[in-house]
Amino acid sequence: MPVDVQTDRSIAILLLSEPDTYNALSRSLVKALHAALDDEQVQKSRAIVIGSTDRYFSAGANINDLLDGWMLDADDTASPVKLFERLSTDPRPTIAAIDGGALGGGFELMLSCDLAIASSKAWFSLPELGHGVIPNTALMRLQRIVGVRRMMQCIMTGERIDSQLALDMGLVNALAADPVAQSVDMAASIVDRVAPGALAVAKAFAMKHANDDWQAVHQSLQQVPAPEWQEGLSAFTQKRPARYDAFWQEQAENRLKKNA
Repeated sequence: MPVDVQTDRSIAILLLSEPDTYNALSRSLVKALHAALDDEQVQKSRAIVIGSTDRYFSAGANINDLLDGWMLDADDTASPVKLFERLSTDPRPTIAAIDGGALGGGFELMLSCDLAIASSKAWFSLPELGHGVIPNTALMRLQRIVGVRRMMQCIMTGERIDSQLALDMGLVNALAADPVAQSVDMAASIVDRVAPGALAVAKAFAMKHANDDWQAVHQSLQQVPAPEWQEGLSAFTQKRPARYDAFWQEQAENRLKKNA
């Protein structure tokens, strides 16, 4: 099963379980996560923990799915952004338990949860610009956590962020030897002390005050120049360096024409 569903003390635990793809957020895995969230036991739960059973939390979006429509169709019900929006707007506590690499969409899956706990093996990266695409959900949610300059550094460089730096930056709330178990404990302690209606209102207004605009997130991929992402994603699948020199030259020529 691509998603292993468990429960513990009224906490739903969803474990990504596709090691062959490093838990890449393909259409099939996104659909499986939606199905897991619709599961009766998960619906009855008071909180949700998302983890993994592999050395990768998630390697990000599936490149073939990006090439096959995700960059053009903002209404695809199996797009990762639909999943991220659903998690961020769920009235219950959502906690990401990261025990390995969280890249691109995997990083954004973590950002879409209310809280995050990582192991010493966790690491994070946003490599999208190098592939000619954008981390559209991270552009909305990351800067509120780490600030604009640090966000731009993460996005522009695609640098690898280890678990200790992630803690220092505020990307994760805590480090733990077993992040799933620690996340379940945290979730249980939360739901034992708070009123569900008040929590739902607090989450809703937190997002309102933060000016979350999911419609803009859905539409933003369509603003990326198609020749650039076609080159970047094709280069990735062909395991060669992307060739962006012509695009830089075109941009420079357009500036000169504009300023002439």
